[in-house]
Amino acid sequence: MFFYQSSKNVNELNLKDFKINSLKTQVIPNDGESSIVIFYAHWCPHCTNKNTINFVEALGSVLPKKTGIKVCAFNAEASDKHRGIAYNVNVRGFPTFSFYNKKNGWNNYRGPMEVKPLIEFLLSKS
Repeated sequence: MFFYQSSKNVNELNLKDFKINSLKTQVIPNDGESSIVIFYAHWCPHCTNKNTINFVEALGSVLPKKTGIKVCAFNAEASDKHRGIAYNVNVRGFPTFSFYNKKNGWNNYRGPMEVKPLIEFLLSKS
């Protein structure tokens, strides 16, 4: 079992949760809803670190209520198709926190794992 599948605050995504617009090779999660997706690998020590898991859980309990942004996780190493989704979103390491909205598409967050800077990033991209 992957570590976010048992979470009530974080939605574990599968391949069926993404749509691919083949004309633009654009990957769209959750029917285009604003979402922050944590791309992870089950073997990655940074992804399975207790601090990372707690941070993602905290985001999952706060963001949907305060901003309407869904918090999701996606095992980018589960199969070649999973890796293809991550590649199209420009994931080059784990974990990658990537924000999607209809207005700006995908934007990868490169800041510290702290709530305030992450929320500032999300608001700047909304």
